[in-house]
Amino acid sequence: MVYPVCHAYEGLDSEYQSYLLIFSLNTTEALEGLADWKNQNWIDLSTDKVVISVLTYNGELEGYVVTELTLEFHAGGYITPKATARPTISIPYGKKNSYVNDILVWIWCIVALYGRSQAVVCVFYAIWASIVSLLNDDDFQDSLWKLADPSALNVNETEDDIRSLNVVIDNLKRIADLTSVLRVVGAVIIALIGLQILNRFRFHPQLNILTRTVASALKQFAAFFIVFIVIFLTFTIIGSMIFGDRAKEFASLDNSMASCINMLFGVFDFESIKDLQFSVAFYWIYMVVVSLVLMNMMLAIVLDAYDDVSKESYKKAANMELANRVVAICWDVVSEISIMLFARRTVVSHGRIRPHLLERVLQRKIKEDPHTILSPESLKPLFPDDGIGYEVFQATLQHIENGGNQQ
Repeated sequence: MVYPVCHAYEGLDSEYQSYLLIFSLNTTEALEGLADWKNQNWIDLSTDKVVISVLTYNGELEGYVVTELTLEFHAGGYITPKATARPTISIPYGKKNSYVNDILVWIWCIVALYGRSQAVVCVFYAIWASIVSLLNDDDFQDSLWKLADPSALNVNETEDDIRSLNVVIDNLKRIADLTSVLRVVGAVIIALIGLQILNRFRFHPQLNILTRTVASALKQFAAFFIVFIVIFLTFTIIGSMIFGDRAKEFASLDNSMASCINMLFGVFDFESIKDLQFSVAFYWIYMVVVSLVLMNMMLAIVLDAYDDVSKESYKKAANMELANRVVAICWDVVSEISIMLFARRTVVSHGRIRPHLLERVLQRKIKEDPHTILSPESLKPLFPDDGIGYEVFQATLQHIENGGNQQ
């Protein structure tokens, strides 16, 4: 399209004009409304953008959808169309009210602010509170009810009706943006929960090795990814430059990146470029360098990390076993010394060796020599205190023979 008259509108203040078509109009009435807009020159040579917004409500899913068709007018007459659909919820809590639960959660979030790991949860509920506040806004609710009642609207699109529509659409756009942010924050929370679960696997020997292997491999991937991205972008740009004017798969940088990724995973249709010059050379060089060399390097990094973690875990296990043996030996030595240092008043009661001490000592003795025979001579080395006489051991054995009933 060639404009008959050229106008310079740069530097002038932008003006916005709103128009309204209510949903209760039939086809004839809607066409008449569009004809009236055309007579009012709603689109002229100075128009830079036209935004057509359609507000709908889904009663089954209980949600609103703001669908927009944007037409951008360029200086040369070309029009770029863009379409977006913004879904939002209409009833945050469904049919049941859970404000009490939210209050409890807010109390928990305030307490959790002292910990860094729960900060993202606090952000999540702050965004959720903002969405609920916008949905319950009085101006938004009044405008929504007015638009929902065809009898309350003027077919001639009064300023009040247009203002109500703008209030509803603007609020729903803000709610849709907050909902998108809420999804991102929720995804971050799920990722953090997953990391915490992996961190709890430290108690298990095998699971601990696997989780530590992943952590170690990711640390080593930092340098690898830099090399990978440089090589990948190089092939992406080369493919776009060579085949961009003849193949849709490489017509833009985004398409070229998608095609290279598809080649990497074996889902690229080579038939689409096989008749183009240099296509075979490009395809096989890319597959050899990226698929064979780089992917095998990535596998080697993972295997090397697993080997290192396994060796380290084996060393820790061996050191722990050695430490346990040393502790056991030390405990035995301390036990021997404590037994040797027992005083008579600690060991002897009512002219006999205390039963619980005798039991402990005999249990250790039986482990060393299961065929031990109790006699005063065999008990003497177990209680080497000079204050314990031969009669004490005889009284102890006599007490055992009598069934331990005498005092």
